[in-house]
Amino acid sequence: MKLIRKVHLILLCFMLQAVSSSEQKVMDDIFQGYDQRIRPVKNKSSPLTVRVQPTILRLIEVNAQQEYIKLSLSIDQVSKAVFVIALADRQTWNDEFLTWNPAEYNGTNAIMVPKTALWLPDTTVVTTSFEAEEMIDQDKEVLMVQHDGTVSRSYPFVLSNYCPMKTDEFPFDKQECIIKITSWNYPANVVRYEPMYNETTYPQNNNSAWDILPITVEAVDFNVENAGQYRQIWYTLTIKRKSAYYVLVLVMPTLIITALSIAGIFAPINNIGDRQEKITLGLTTLLTLAVILSMVTGEMPRSDNLPVLGRFVLDEIIIIVICMAVSVVILFLHQRATTRPWPVPPWLEALLACDCTKLISRKEKTIVLPLQHSLHPSRNILYGEGPIRDFENKIDLADSEENSNYIGGLMTPLDEMIAKVKDYIQKNEKEKKVRAEEEKRKEHWMILFDHVDLLLFVGFQFIHIVLYFALYYRSY
Repeated sequence: MKLIRKVHLILLCFMLQAVSSSEQKVMDDIFQGYDQRIRPVKNKSSPLTVRVQPTILRLIEVNAQQEYIKLSLSIDQVSKAVFVIALADRQTWNDEFLTWNPAEYNGTNAIMVPKTALWLPDTTVVTTSFEAEEMIDQDKEVLMVQHDGTVSRSYPFVLSNYCPMKTDEFPFDKQECIIKITSWNYPANVVRYEPMYNETTYPQNNNSAWDILPITVEAVDFNVENAGQYRQIWYTLTIKRKSAYYVLVLVMPTLIITALSIAGIFAPINNIGDRQEKITLGLTTLLTLAVILSMVTGEMPRSDNLPVLGRFVLDEIIIIVICMAVSVVILFLHQRATTRPWPVPPWLEALLACDCTKLISRKEKTIVLPLQHSLHPSRNILYGEGPIRDFENKIDLADSEENSNYIGGLMTPLDEMIAKVKDYIQKNEKEKKVRAEEEKRKEHWMILFDHVDLLLFVGFQFIHIVLYFALYYRSY
């Protein structure tokens, strides 16, 4: 068994040495007299077709303020003479000077060659304003060369691509970024770029803030004055913002704060002082919404239009401002109505659909005691009852002239006192009646203003909810 293992190891070493020597022989033979500065076609009038396919490795950053996206990209590139069928689906081109017969080199079909030893197309991304960050050292990059001359290259790098931002629908927006790939030096009749796949590609989504939608591809030809026709391959990358964070952090707090403020501003009150506290509540709400609006605008680039989230917060601010203005008007009218003898107009009750009279009558509870059982001494005097009147009835004025004169002299000042008491009681009763009427009038106005508050509460909450659903359905 040990002998068999040793034999296997010896054979493996010989095979590896043979393969290594075969690759070295291929390198020595095909690169003899090879010049990497020359475009690798035998017919100089034939264009060299370069097939490209960018693969998104990761979406690193979306900078809305400076309007660019930063992504990790791998460009697969295939170049091949136009008259030769591409056999590989990677980034390749056909180098007609680098071909061999595998049978002559122990079946060696492909070799790995350093990048510096080969001719390379000047593939350029023209939609970037920043220098690309190479992820592999240029000196260490190797390319695969197949026996038919097909050269395959795949190189990853970090690209900051210009992307004009349309933020009108933020945070439910979609952004389209076009990656334009072309040759910087060669016109289309010398190096012609083609997409590796004409159909839509579906990249892997690995970003927490954005969804990457399918990528579409398009070949675009354009003329450059005094330089001929060039071709660009446009890859349209569409990304959709994930809006859950903004809904939970900005939309929902704005919705709740505004709803509570409307409820507080138009809640039932007991006096004018309570209504003044509502104005303070409105001012505090305005300050909070202003902070939220500044957070929204800080996320977006400077533009003529506010995003939909900014418009939503601004609309909520306008609602609170209107609520405060209406509350101030009601405060003024309430103060006027309760300090002046203004009765409630019947047409106003009809307009507001408020039957205040019935509401007041339900609150009134009247307790009436019979007059003959009254315990109030003033009422006994007023209606001729009580011990004084009984004393008068018991005296027989006809019995004695002396008694008559005595009682007459006694009753004269007593009658005057009784008359004064009667006047005081009648005056007091009138004042009580006036005060009762005044309190009833004020209560009438209070009920009316409570009804106005209720109608305004329902109206503003309805507008507030409509604005929220208008924002919500923009996400679909």
